[in-house]
Amino acid sequence: MVAAVTGTEAEIAALTRADYDARKPIIQQQEADLLAASTDTSLVDSAMERSSQIAERGGARQQRRLRGYGVELSGAQALANQQNLNMAEATGATQQIADARLSQQENQLQALGELVSLGRQRQMFALKGLGDYSNQLASSQRAYNNAHQQYRNQRSGVIGAVGRGLGFALGI
Repeated sequence: MVAAVTGTEAEIAALTRADYDARKPIIQQQEADLLAASTDTSLVDSAMERSSQIAERGGARQQRRLRGYGVELSGAQALANQQNLNMAEATGATQQIADARLSQQENQLQALGELVSLGRQRQMFALKGLGDYSNQLASSQRAYNNAHQQYRNQRSGVIGAVGRGLGFALGI
């Protein structure tokens, strides 16, 4: 009789587990990086810092230019000039921060999209693995059944041949 194949499930499971254990740290690091990117606010923070630095530099540059041409502003002129500088600073800072927020949001959405994609890939591979295992199991069972049927056919053929030979020898 043909013996059934055993132990392959355990071997496949052990290989699969070893592969998973080898890839797990890489996947975890990638996920951690994507999670960090999905909550990162560095672009907005940097834009806030840069906008105040740009405003300070712009005011200092204007003062140097005025002094370079020997222009002295009166109290009302200095006040109006300062108000104009403040308005330009506020407008520039608002635009820079708004642009940074849009860029930051795009980056965060991209990171979240990649996380979702990774999850879907894992799910797809898991389902494919289950399907492959099921197909291998069914194929193995069919091969066992075919081998068993061939064994029976051969045994019946040998018994029939022996019986015919015995009957011929006995003159039946």
